[in-house]
Amino acid sequence: MKQQKKIHRIYLATDLKSDVHRCSMDLSHRILNVLRIKNNETISIFNNKGQECLSRVSIEEKQVVLNLSKEIKSGIDKSKKISLCVSIINMKLMDLIIQKSVELGVTNFIPIYTQRSQYKNVDKKLDHWEKTVIHATEQCGRLDIMKLSHPVSLSDIDNIYQSSSKYLLHQNW
Repeated sequence: MKQQKKIHRIYLATDLKSDVHRCSMDLSHRILNVLRIKNNETISIFNNKGQECLSRVSIEEKQVVLNLSKEIKSGIDKSKKISLCVSIINMKLMDLIIQKSVELGVTNFIPIYTQRSQYKNVDKKLDHWEKTVIHATEQCGRLDIMKLSHPVSLSDIDNIYQSSSKYLLHQNW
C-alpha cells in the first residue's frame, strides 16, 4: 500500500485575497531548503483570519511564488477561549509547554515570573517562542495563532484577570 504524501502547511501573516503571493527570502529559504518542497508541489497556506488555501509552488530565481488555487473550509470550533498561565522554567521545557499548549487549543498563553522562576528576563526568548507557536500551529492543523503575552509577575495576574470569570493557578510547594 502506497503512503499518501503529506501536504505541508505554511503560515502567512497576510490576507489571502490575491491569487499569487511572492514569499520573502526567509520564507523561500524555509520552503526550499528546510522543508525541501519542489517546484509544482502543492502546499497549504493559512493566516490568522481563518483562511486556508491550497497553493502550487513556483520557483523564480531562488524566490518562491505561491499560486493559490482552492480555499479549504475549516470545521474547527473556536467558541472556547482558554488562557494558560505558566511559571517560567527551563527553556527547553518552556518550548515543549508552548508547543503542546498550541496543540491542545489554548488561545492565550501568559508566562509568569514567580519567586522560583529560573529566568528573570526572557524578552530575548519571546521571538523564539513566537516562532515555536507558528511552527506548532502549522503542524497541528489550527488556523488561529495562539496569543503569546509578555511575561508578567504573579502578583499582576489578579489585576489582569479581574474581569475574567474563571482562572486557576497551581503552585508547587
